[in-house]
Amino acid sequence: MYLAIETSCDDTCAAVLSETGEPLASVVSSQLVHGAYEGVVPEIASREHLRLGPTAVRIALERAGIGLEAIRGIAVTRGPGLIGCLLVGLNLAK
Repeated sequence: MYLAIETSCDDTCAAVLSETGEPLASVVSSQLVHGAYEGVVPEIASREHLRLGPTAVRIALERAGIGLEAIRGIAVTRGPGLIGCLLVGLNLAK
């Protein structure tokens, strides 16, 4: 099983994939807070990824019916994207 994490802009996403790449679970959490600013605010987006990331991963694992010990590899977005958001995703993957 593989875990995929995406935090390049204003969506916090996590997915679990089978050994053959079949999606077993997918979680997408959109950051609605940016609507008040009529665009994505990078600092707010990074903070929201910090808040939402662990929950997205936990829910994806629960939906797939597995624990973290079953994960053989982790894929994470490394670009393009907002640098702060990408760093949050990389640290979550670690």
